[in-house]
Amino acid sequence: SYQITATNNPTSFSAAALPAGLTVDISTGLISGTPSAQGTSNISLGAANSSGTGTLNLILTINPVGGQAPIITQHPVNRSIGVGQTATFSIQATGTPAPAYQWRRNGLNISGASAPAYTTPIATLSDDGSVFACVASNSINSAVSNSALLSVGVPTITPFSALSAAIAFPTPYKPSIHGNGITFNNLANDPSVHIKIFTIKGELVQELHNTGGGVSLHWNVTNKDGQSVASGVYVYQIRDNAGNEKRGKLLIAR
Repeated sequence: SYQITATNNPTSFSAAALPAGLTVDISTGLISGTPSAQGTSNISLGAANSSGTGTLNLILTINPVGGQAPIITQHPVNRSIGVGQTATFSIQATGTPAPAYQWRRNGLNISGASAPAYTTPIATLSDDGSVFACVASNSINSAVSNSALLSVGVPTITPFSALSAAIAFPTPYKPSIHGNGITFNNLANDPSVHIKIFTIKGELVQELHNTGGGVSLHWNVTNKDGQSVASGVYVYQIRDNAGNEKRGKLLIAR
């Protein structure tokens, strides 16, 4: 039901273009009844007294019993691919009736892209920066997903680093099995190589310097105060004066 209210003491009410099944009480202004079909109607309301009639438009939407507008529960995410590859975007939505899907690229509908997942054609550089989104809709309403960015690039060759082959062993390290420490190997006989070991929170634990210019350095698994470090995950950073760097993780299990 819907109650028409008005100021200045109206003596009668009206409602034009009511959906089938609804009526208005002209003396009280109460709209009531059981609509026979779903849909949206533009109703002209009226309230009259001896001085004239005031009007107002009312948009009335009738939903199916038990219906629910679409709700997007999983939005598409950004994708980065190389030239000649494809990218897949996906969405999840709930609603009653079950929603239909329509994917958009740069704001325009993609023909035939009406599934919860959409895979692009083979990408070229011209596709870099394209924006994808999806509309989930049913007879009640529609919802638009967040936008997802497609980045397309050419492969980049990683330059060789003099420390690329550097390794730390053993890891995981167990004192009862592996003796008294961890060895860093393949340090390129470079006296400028230095190693920093951090906790997983970024706190400096120990620093080693390859002053002898050898291919390896040994860490006795103690901190800068000479105390044995606790079990846990640690991060190491190997660097030289040329700017080469190698990072990795260590697991210590006492």
